[in-house]
Amino acid sequence: NFLGDGLIVNPLNAGLDPGAGGSYALTKLMLDLSYKAYSVLSINDRTFHNWVVVKKELNSNYDFDAYLFRSPTATNGKYDYAIAFRGTDGFIDGVNDVLQVALNISIGQAQVAENFTRQVLNTSSFTNNMGTLYFTGHSLGGYLAQFVQSEIVDKIISTNFVTRTVTFNAPGFTNLH
Repeated sequence: NFLGDGLIVNPLNAGLDPGAGGSYALTKLMLDLSYKAYSVLSINDRTFHNWVVVKKELNSNYDFDAYLFRSPTATNGKYDYAIAFRGTDGFIDGVNDVLQVALNISIGQAQVAENFTRQVLNTSSFTNNMGTLYFTGHSLGGYLAQFVQSEIVDKIISTNFVTRTVTFNAPGFTNLH
């Protein structure tokens, strides 16, 4: 991130938000949700921004954690939702990073992320009142958010909802298909 005469800044600290269409509040919110994905949360727990946990997936077979959050207020009867994927957290995730991201060898986390997203999109208690669906994550979690969004763009995951992805320190992406 460069500004002017080679000055390197952090867009969040500088009050800039080029990646989220100018919505600095959205980036801060997604950062908070990404951070919360590293926590052990229960259904109905609330975040700093008052978003509520409505679904979670803690899969120890693949060292995978994800949470579905719902916005505190509805607009025209529709709530925004966000899936936050936990990023690298320990040795097993480090191995996952190398295999999945650097070597393009799928070891399961991308498929678990895809399945979790499909579960959300096939649950009427969420989709009947869903506005926008966001994907977010830090590090490996950001990679998983990008992967799921790419599956939607490529029509491998079908949805009629507006989806957006905001990631933090995510590695580059190559398609696993």
